[in-house]
Amino acid sequence: MDFASPAQRACYERVAGFLRELYGEGLMVDATTPSFGVRVGSAWVNVWVRPGAAGGPVVITRAWLVTGTDLTPDFLHHLLSEAAKPALAAYGLDAGDDVYLEHSLPGEGVTLAQVRASVESVAAEADRADDMIVARFGGIRMTDKRV
Repeated sequence: MDFASPAQRACYERVAGFLRELYGEGLMVDATTPSFGVRVGSAWVNVWVRPGAAGGPVVITRAWLVTGTDLTPDFLHHLLSEAAKPALAAYGLDAGDDVYLEHSLPGEGVTLAQVRASVESVAAEADRADDMIVARFGGIRMTDKRV
């Protein structure tokens, strides 16, 4: 596995320890990239340790919510309205127009409490939001998608 800096490697090792402590055998570790996956409730959550723009590492927590939702003005307005509410995570669209929820933390000095809050907040909001989006705007929950 390649790291952009010693700081990214140290952050990865710290986050790996935190996630193992929190999720034990349920934690999936990617052997090729500095990332992890874990099921929390009905949500599948990914955690990456990436190099940040300012040179320090960044911990990114993301849960994909739905795929196949028509990007109507009403739906996009809904996402922007949700993004304006005080929350720990923000909505986004990936290159395939799949909807996700994401939170980022500065990696240097990241704590167990911060990683736990990031993962649990993203998972809880994902669990709520995916059902609501499918019911109101259509699409398929990512947790129901067959690969």
